[in-house]
Amino acid sequence: MSAATLPSELALPWHANLWQQVRTSLKAGRMAHALLVCGPPGVGKRRFAERLARALLCHTPHDNADACGQCPACRQWAAGSHPDVSLLEPQEEGALIRVEPMRVFTRRLQLTPQYRQGRLGWIDPAEQLNIAAANSLLKTLEEPPAGTHLLLLSSHPHRLLPTIRSRCRLLRVPPAPVAMGREWLAAQRVDTSMVVEHELRMPLRVCLDSDTREREQRWAQDLARLLAGRSDAVLLAERWAEQPPDQLLDWLYRTSCAMLEYRLVGSGLHDRALARSTAAASMARLVQLSRQTARAAYLRHTNSNWQQVLEALLLSSLV
Repeated sequence: MSAATLPSELALPWHANLWQQVRTSLKAGRMAHALLVCGPPGVGKRRFAERLARALLCHTPHDNADACGQCPACRQWAAGSHPDVSLLEPQEEGALIRVEPMRVFTRRLQLTPQYRQGRLGWIDPAEQLNIAAANSLLKTLEEPPAGTHLLLLSSHPHRLLPTIRSRCRLLRVPPAPVAMGREWLAAQRVDTSMVVEHELRMPLRVCLDSDTREREQRWAQDLARLLAGRSDAVLLAERWAEQPPDQLLDWLYRTSCAMLEYRLVGSGLHDRALARSTAAASMARLVQLSRQTARAAYLRHTNSNWQQVLEALLLSSLV
């Protein structure tokens, strides 16, 4: 949650249609008590969720349903001190959310709110709930406290229990149209000359910090060397096991899709070494890499040995 951001600054042009649906529900007082805000990384789902959260809490919202930014609730949100907001996140990046923090979270939702707008719970990312925590949340969804709204954020809603998904209103934040993504990035003074089209559909991902960009460039070099037979898959898995797993998986998923596109139509990759290695690889190898990436994403949140999962993934690209 970006406390210093003004409500108007959270609006993104490709969110307009979805916000109009939300505005209609807010104005009619028919907003569901549980909302699942989902979408791929880089489409701005957290900005959308924050815009919605602030609208739900605001005492004097604008006609378009945006928060006013001036009332006591808006000022407390900006200061990170709103008394009716409860936040539930993993204790560290990539970790699961366990049942005891969930119990504390749900107990807070039962407290009498300070303002008539009611309490708001924010769970991010919701797919990190372990089974016990998910079942605990399910009880709250079945019998929600009066006047409470729950916002669940997820890049992978399919990982949530079907019973949780079915009790939430789904707000699927769409990718940006390519032209709109390019125009928005240009307004942010981001050079898009080396950005492929599918990345323009996820504009916030293009606005990565320099450290993340350098890390992804190193991963691309590692993968290019592996495909070219100049690297050992087991040693590379050992190194990659020390990298941020969710960032690595997200990059590898996007890259494996781009590699398949490059192999089919000759576009989608800007890293020259990786493009050369991809061109020389068989479609079977690239498809297997993509499949193993999806499998690794599933195994990431099980008790599987993460380094061994990466070994299997990388060895699959050599078959």
